[in-house]
Amino acid sequence: MSEIAGPEQNRVTQPTPIEQSPIESTPRLQLIQRVHALHEPVTKTDGTVQHWWQVGDTIPPYEGGMELNNNVRTAVSEYVRPNLGPFKEKTASKFGEIDDETLENALIHGWGDVLSDDLGGQRREVLLSVGSLVVNKIESSAYQHALKAATPEQLTGLGLSPHQRDIVVQLLDIIPKADPLFTRFLAFGGQTPEPPEAATGATLFMPDSDIPQTTASLFPKESQYLALRLRLIAAAMGGETIPEGGAAPSPEGQFKEYVRVLGSFLGERDAAKAEALHEDIKKRYVALLKTDFPIVLAPPTEGFFKEPYMDPELRLALATPDAIAEEGAMKKAKDVMADSLDTLGVGQFKDQLKDEPIRCAVTLGAHGVNTLFKAVAQEKPATVLYLDEQERQYDNEFYQQVQRFTDAPAVFPDETDLKKNKQIKFMSRMNTMLHEFSHFIYPDGEPEQLRMGTGKAATVIDEVKAESLYRPLVPHILEAQGLPGTREQWAVAMVSSSFQGLKDEAEDSEYFLNNAYAVNRCVETGIITYSQEGTVTITDYDAFYKAMQDQAQEVLGLYQDEAMTEQKTGDWIKAHCQPSEKLRSLIEILKKTDNS
Repeated sequence: MSEIAGPEQNRVTQPTPIEQSPIESTPRLQLIQRVHALHEPVTKTDGTVQHWWQVGDTIPPYEGGMELNNNVRTAVSEYVRPNLGPFKEKTASKFGEIDDETLENALIHGWGDVLSDDLGGQRREVLLSVGSLVVNKIESSAYQHALKAATPEQLTGLGLSPHQRDIVVQLLDIIPKADPLFTRFLAFGGQTPEPPEAATGATLFMPDSDIPQTTASLFPKESQYLALRLRLIAAAMGGETIPEGGAAPSPEGQFKEYVRVLGSFLGERDAAKAEALHEDIKKRYVALLKTDFPIVLAPPTEGFFKEPYMDPELRLALATPDAIAEEGAMKKAKDVMADSLDTLGVGQFKDQLKDEPIRCAVTLGAHGVNTLFKAVAQEKPATVLYLDEQERQYDNEFYQQVQRFTDAPAVFPDETDLKKNKQIKFMSRMNTMLHEFSHFIYPDGEPEQLRMGTGKAATVIDEVKAESLYRPLVPHILEAQGLPGTREQWAVAMVSSSFQGLKDEAEDSEYFLNNAYAVNRCVETGIITYSQEGTVTITDYDAFYKAMQDQAQEVLGLYQDEAMTEQKTGDWIKAHCQPSEKLRSLIEILKKTDNS
């Protein structure tokens, strides 16, 4: 692929804003320059000095996407880790009290959400996002280096042609600009009150103004850079010329048009046009996921930090052969789960779930909101599992959680440790996917979902729904051979999954609250018991699944109640999703006995 632009082409001409924004290009934060201590040169044990742009030189050989991802993450961690001490010293008033492991997880792995209790304010969240931005720059550079030097065999292992590799390298050059865009959005969120009723994902408002804005009109520097460069990449791809609004005849042609429209969306200052472009993006993205094109570029589709506004995001991943190998079992489980929806009285969503495309992919660059919250999976507008994050955040520890159960040896009998560990890791990632599939019951836009509102309560109840609905369906999926394993194994796996969320997530997060609801009743009634040493027992598996059935019906009843409102949703969450005293005691024991 030829170079997409020279220095003159890269200059972004700023259109006249709809309304001049008072938001500064850089948030005014104390110590912000000191964050750059994270990429100071590092002196090696042999006396040589390594700079951040040389990290790519240290990446070991790899054969597939997961191995490349792990190698890059390890190399970046080894470079940044010696700088954590100086970073903490220079920002002591902000991060000095946070232990090194937690800070490393937040800055290097993008798990800043675990610090929400410790951060205690928007300004430190913004400062943390700037630190993660610095780390992301190092990581993107390392990936570019590895891809440029890839052998034909390595490209085959990544599922890329040389031409597609060049596209990925150029995307890695520009999409990190979504990091400062998100930082500015985060600062904007901290400076503005709750969004007005007219706000949507793509339509934002300044305080005391009824003039609709977009990210391009509020943050023109970053948005217009991304918009121009994405359109240039699309233009440089060559190949088929697609009429405006026409259907592309090939996966690469579809990707070219998707990138072009994504650039148009990011640069659009008119709110109504931005809304239309966003709908177009989502349709094109879903269509791409149904093809075999290996490059997955996730657009902004969800909001966490200032609902209902979408968090700026550009996440680049590859549907590599090792990731695609996981998809067959997941598609089978999805289709069988769809056939079992009648048992909950929601069979009307069967065809919609069966038509839902799924993708497993390996992340190469997670930018924007991912500086603070790197999700394992996304369900809007289609289901994508990021295999690297799933393994890193959940699968690697899952085996240890399962070992808490007193009857684990009987439930998982006569298996070698290696085979058992592989089986349990598979169950961990299938828990994630079954949860994601449940989002498509009363999805966004359905009248039942709209009654829940657009704020935090609606987000929480959506996660409670997703965690509750698949659990009573598991016996039916097993009976129809949509999943391997037994009822007892899956009960242990589902409770283990809840334990991970309860001990790791902040108490105000939707993932803590949905897991509290999932196991509260079982702990209170003695279906789940525990010791002070951290061992756990499911005393009655039939009673467990009966409790899961009852809870699913209770949540579905909320969606089916025509009198439901956002206020009532919030009241129900307060009444049902806080841990009981017994469960709170168990959570403390889980944290104390955590061996991960």
